[in-house]
Amino acid sequence: MIRSLTMSRRALALLSTAAFAALLPNCSSEDATNPPGQPGDLDNPKGLDSSTSDSTADDTYSPAPAPADKLFLRNGWAIRTSAGLNKDGATLSMVGFDTNQWTQATVPTTVVSARVAHGDFPDPNFGMNMRNIPGTTDYPIGENFSWYEMKDTNPYKVPWWYRTEFELPSNGGARTWLHFDGINYRANIWLNGKKVASSDQIAGSYRRFALDVTAAAKPGQRNALAIEIFSPHKTDLAPSFIDWNPTAADKNMGLWQDVFLTTTGAVKVEYPTIVSKVPNTNEARVTVNAELTNATNASVTGTVKGTLGNIVFTETVTLGPNEKKQLSITPDKHPELVIASPKLWWPYAYGEQNLHDLTLDFVVNGQVSDRAKARVGIREIAMNLVDGKWASYKVNGKPIFIRGGGYTQNMLFRYDDKRDEQEMKLVKDMGMNTIRIEGKLANDHLFEVTDREGILVQTGWECCSIWETWIDPERHGKWTSESWGIAEASMKSQLLRLRSRPSSLGWLYGSDSHPPEDIEKIYLRAAEQARWNLPLHNQASERDPSTLTGPSGFKMPGPYDYIPPVYWYQDKYGKGGAWGGFISEAGIGPAVPEIESLKKFLPADKLWPINEVWHYHMGGGPFANLDIHTAALEGRYGKATTLENYVLKAQALAYDGERAKFESYRWGKGKTTGIISWMLNNGWPSMLWHSYDYYLAASGGYYGTKTANRPVHIIYNYETRAVVVVNDTAGSVSGLKATAEVYDINAKKLFSQEKTNLTVNTTKSTAALTIPAVANLTPTYFVRLVLRDNQDRVVSNNFYWLSTKTDKIDWSKHDWWGAPTTQHADLTQLKSLPATKPTLTAVAEGTGAQRKLRVTVQNDNKGISFLVRVRVTKGAGGPEVLPSTWSDNYISLLPGEKRELVGEFAASDLGNAQPTVVLTGWNASETSTTP
Repeated sequence: MIRSLTMSRRALALLSTAAFAALLPNCSSEDATNPPGQPGDLDNPKGLDSSTSDSTADDTYSPAPAPADKLFLRNGWAIRTSAGLNKDGATLSMVGFDTNQWTQATVPTTVVSARVAHGDFPDPNFGMNMRNIPGTTDYPIGENFSWYEMKDTNPYKVPWWYRTEFELPSNGGARTWLHFDGINYRANIWLNGKKVASSDQIAGSYRRFALDVTAAAKPGQRNALAIEIFSPHKTDLAPSFIDWNPTAADKNMGLWQDVFLTTTGAVKVEYPTIVSKVPNTNEARVTVNAELTNATNASVTGTVKGTLGNIVFTETVTLGPNEKKQLSITPDKHPELVIASPKLWWPYAYGEQNLHDLTLDFVVNGQVSDRAKARVGIREIAMNLVDGKWASYKVNGKPIFIRGGGYTQNMLFRYDDKRDEQEMKLVKDMGMNTIRIEGKLANDHLFEVTDREGILVQTGWECCSIWETWIDPERHGKWTSESWGIAEASMKSQLLRLRSRPSSLGWLYGSDSHPPEDIEKIYLRAAEQARWNLPLHNQASERDPSTLTGPSGFKMPGPYDYIPPVYWYQDKYGKGGAWGGFISEAGIGPAVPEIESLKKFLPADKLWPINEVWHYHMGGGPFANLDIHTAALEGRYGKATTLENYVLKAQALAYDGERAKFESYRWGKGKTTGIISWMLNNGWPSMLWHSYDYYLAASGGYYGTKTANRPVHIIYNYETRAVVVVNDTAGSVSGLKATAEVYDINAKKLFSQEKTNLTVNTTKSTAALTIPAVANLTPTYFVRLVLRDNQDRVVSNNFYWLSTKTDKIDWSKHDWWGAPTTQHADLTQLKSLPATKPTLTAVAEGTGAQRKLRVTVQNDNKGISFLVRVRVTKGAGGPEVLPSTWSDNYISLLPGEKRELVGEFAASDLGNAQPTVVLTGWNASETSTTP
């Protein structure tokens, strides 16, 4: 965007988009590259004094107050099938064409998503409504839609039109650029009756396009834009939901990311970023990179004038006719980019998430041709291979043990900025520090949140489709001659997009298997062209190492369905257990929500017993039903007789399983380097693979995960009975005391031991003690662990329910989904726990946007009060306030034990209701109180 440096020094070359945004009722103007928050300030940068620097910096230069530089076209769209329309793009893109009978929409949106929003179909999340959307029944339930071509009866096999009109004020002769951040899958594009791009150019879901539409645009007039969009074929490199959830009948065709306009002079500036070298926390060496494009047929010489925080730098650049050049401003030439005492960006829990404004202007003859901005963090991410094969990461030289979950976006590609914020807060609350995104690469807002919150993001392509045709070409199909160019361009687009994000951890250009050499070479070339400086991984699995790039750094042998807690410790067969390595995805299968959530998406007559609607909200292939989960649930806890009884046992199963999964990898720290849980969330209401459900409700698995991921934590090994302490903070912790106790089913203490003056470093777990064989155990018994600091404050506590009858796994039949359990631990004595009625008190704290409740729960009964759950509702009998988090939950209390729990939620989610705290439990009578 051409704009002045300062109004007093230079005339405004072109009218700012901010100035004309107000004239556009169907457009929104904002700066998507500048998320909320205060700018970072770089203290004491070297080289700012021009008298002692070789830099060419102009000390008097200061960027003008920056208006918005993107004019988003979000409102005022209309969509329609091409069937029966009989109009071409030239006609549809003329101002005044009548679309009153079309479906009105906002962008980004897919076709089906727009139609759902319009009310054409009932809520696809409820029951089996999704199957009633025309075209959906073309695909078998539980199958991966990407494996199938659309039938002729599918209404989305034909192209659909997107159309809008907008006012484009006079711009002083500037160039006008039309940007598409994501089109699925190919498109013909017309502006004001002129075809500005065709479907042989606009193809590829993950490519980002910037079209020079100067010749077709009409500054000072109303403009019309028409886009003919084609859905993906089986052999197109499009998104796929694999076996996670159903795919929409349109295969998510449409404008699934933003559309916007910019204006520039002769030279366009894109993809500004920094590359940091941080030899120690006292110094950083920063290189500034960007892409420059000369959009004219003549050479252009200009000056790049930039700021990073309060650092100023300049460099003269010449571009040949129509040349695209990679800009690199280095600290070797610009000593002001050697920064003393830098304010670094850290993953949360390791330091502050300092962000800094980077602004680059390309100035020609005193006028700004274009300005590019980014919000960047000074940080260095490095990866090495432990034992020559397992990925281990450092940020700013400090080792980071990865604890994360697999993230998916909404099933219909619907975006929600507030939900992004809420979900990433849940990630942090569980003690996770990473999310992995396999395909479906979200919108920019999510990455703004991860940058700000200090959550690392591991991104890459998806499996089980044409993206990995080499695994199963008969089913997936084969790449066409077009695929090669689309694959390379797609990867370059996404790496350029993500390289400025301080939260970016690395990129996987393979998932279940690395590409063959010829394809891997194009991916490596794309990374080189994008000047990607973060880790690259050829696959997420440990299958045959690449002949070009060696081991991937990861293992991916499963499991994905139920396995007992001992699995993770007992595995000596090189499978998914915590014997070593970085496991890129591992899960325990179904995650049945609490009843309150089930009632939101299951019809009343389908709540119980388990039926086809439950299974529709499962996954695909071997995950299309709850059979393995139910067998384990009933094998461990006894026959489920009612919905309430099934859900209660499901929470115990999930808590126990998720805790063991994360704890085992922390127990193995030193041999293990990271774990990604499969999965973090769901794209629709689901019974499968999540840490919190679609409605952001946290149930048993969530709190099992949170317990396991406490920064300093005490852990019981199910296989050896050893007790260890692990530390994932920034430094060693000393003076700790570990206590282990064993209780029988009647709460009788059978064993107690403590270890004092423990020092725990950050490199591996520290042995505390081992619980011996204990006499007089009841068939079901309990182990209670408590870790206290040198002030006798509780740092971590842990409560395990165990059996004298051990789980047995048939390791000889281990498959990619997991291994059969031939004998389940007998925990049926839990049914005989005496009824308890814990006392409950609550005090409200805070009256601002974030509310807090301090709740005290005390067990005044003679027996153990098992798996006590608290929640806050909107008044007595009202729905749960969601999302809400608790310092601990699903807790178990010994006789006489008292615990304080702190709950937090947004005041806006409570509304005008009075909060009510409700307590339930395995053997606890329901009680409630109002603070």
